[in-house]
Amino acid sequence: MDLYNHILFLLSESEIAFETLQHDPALTIEQVSSVLNYPLEQSTKTLALEGTSRMVVATVAAHERFNFKAIATVVGVKRLSMCKEQTLTENFGVERGGVAPFGFPPQIVLVVSASLFTAPHVYFSPGRRDLTLKLASDDFKRVMSDALVV
Repeated sequence: MDLYNHILFLLSESEIAFETLQHDPALTIEQVSSVLNYPLEQSTKTLALEGTSRMVVATVAAHERFNFKAIATVVGVKRLSMCKEQTLTENFGVERGGVAPFGFPPQIVLVVSASLFTAPHVYFSPGRRDLTLKLASDDFKRVMSDALVV
């Protein structure tokens, strides 16, 4: 099952309501939020990262910067770097611009910014560059309950 369908399955299984928003394929959240007209504070930026012994998916609010040092500390590694395109495809099943904040095997560590739990809604890529999902932030927090929080 691809990541997008796996995310839909997880949300359905947890009885979490969501809205699907379709748009032209985009590489950045700024492109998507300007087309769909929602605040950057309610949308996510997600990166696939790798350390010497861990694969990590880190998600922050779109207006935030990734603090690689803080993420590495919470994960328990010395250093993290962005995954190469081939690693994204092989280990995460996505292409650049389509990394979702969850839906990966348990060996991939999830990290999320606490600021995403305070907005009314959260908008994120479900593993596809042409779709965005909208969840209530309480539901997003529930979905991200296994994630480490920074």
